[in-house]
Amino acid sequence: MSVLISSLNPRRYSIRVRVALLSLITVAIALAVFSVVLVTVQRELLIDRIEEALATRARDVGALARSGQSFSAINEGGEDAFIQVLDSNGSVVSASSNIIDQAPFSIATVAPGELRFIDASGFVSNDFDSFRVALFGIGSEDNPLTILVGQNLESVADSTEVLVVILIVAIPVLTLLVGIAAWFLAGRALKPVDTMRSEVDQIGGEISGRRIDEPRSEDEVARLARTMNRMLERVDTVQQSQKRFVADASHELRTPLTAFRVGLEASIDTSSDDDITGLLRSSLSDVDRMELLIEELLLEAAEAEGSSPAAMQIDLDDIVLEEVSATRTGTSIEIDASRVSGAQTIGIASQLRRAVRNLLNNAVRHAHSGVSVVLEENDVGTRLVIEDDGPGIPETEQERIFERFVRLDAARTSGESGGGGLGLTITRRIVEAHGGRVYADSQFTDGARFVIELPRRTDN
Repeated sequence: MSVLISSLNPRRYSIRVRVALLSLITVAIALAVFSVVLVTVQRELLIDRIEEALATRARDVGALARSGQSFSAINEGGEDAFIQVLDSNGSVVSASSNIIDQAPFSIATVAPGELRFIDASGFVSNDFDSFRVALFGIGSEDNPLTILVGQNLESVADSTEVLVVILIVAIPVLTLLVGIAAWFLAGRALKPVDTMRSEVDQIGGEISGRRIDEPRSEDEVARLARTMNRMLERVDTVQQSQKRFVADASHELRTPLTAFRVGLEASIDTSSDDDITGLLRSSLSDVDRMELLIEELLLEAAEAEGSSPAAMQIDLDDIVLEEVSATRTGTSIEIDASRVSGAQTIGIASQLRRAVRNLLNNAVRHAHSGVSVVLEENDVGTRLVIEDDGPGIPETEQERIFERFVRLDAARTSGESGGGGLGLTITRRIVEAHGGRVYADSQFTDGARFVIELPRRTDN
């Protein structure tokens, strides 16, 4: 029952479906009410016509009687009509030939000059049927007579039945046509909204200069488009302001940090106190980390400006081997790249180089003694795996580490120089921009394993 109720919930369906269903139901109810009224009115009109004819016939018979002519002149044939004349006792005085020897159709009486209509049933020409009967009083108060003139209602029933059959066929057809028309009209009316939704969906996080097309009409959809464009302009202004702030702040910080580094290095070279030298080296490590963070911020700001070269076919194995060679300099961690095989992809070399460098630096920073790099090409695409034998990453944190400025606890950041908290975030954005994905393998428990999967792409 709950499933049925849930399926009937209007919120489960699109506006287009709801408009079509509402139109269909409304028209169906309206047509049903109209049909009932139409059938009723038609039946009443037909009966009114029959009553007019019965009243005229009853008065003719009354005039015939008042003129002194014999009731034997009264004559009706067939099964459609009859005439009876009753006395004050309700006995048949005279009758048309098709109901000779039949009992009175009604024992009701009326005063002289009075005209009344009733429904009655009986046999006419040995055929039982329903009749509309006019009762008309003639004669005097001492000798009143009642004239009964009846008309078969079969023609009314036949006409009503034909109309009902027509309506039974027409109502579903008309309702369906209205539903179909409402479906197409609603779709046509909502098409600009769907177009706007698609355009906004494609904008993503970078909205610089991106706007949606405004319809030329002056309806609600056009006003919605203009409102959304004004919102995008405001967001764009804020976003550009943030980018300028990040870039300006990063540039301003580089100069004092460089001077600070030079001073620390000079102090280390001239210091003879081991404790002071250790403290200076620790400070120099903090400066290195700060410079890495600033470099990441600068690179992110530059990419956010959209100044990226065009994608081209590149040898990913060359990039990996070059970065491995560069990373080996200045570290005692062993990096095994023996399983790096040839692999090509379509992309931006500088961005992919940065993604590989970020993962290598992350692995070296947290490894105890070794890092393994594997690059292979398969039927699906290219797969790069970088493993370290460090403390590993808790499964609950393996998605969170790709968020900005997220750094794990001391178990994963015990090295002298931690990351800036942007490397994995930037790596994921680069890989996803190339149609791939990057993730931490939860099945690997001997340290941390990061995997980059790029789809097979060829240069057309």
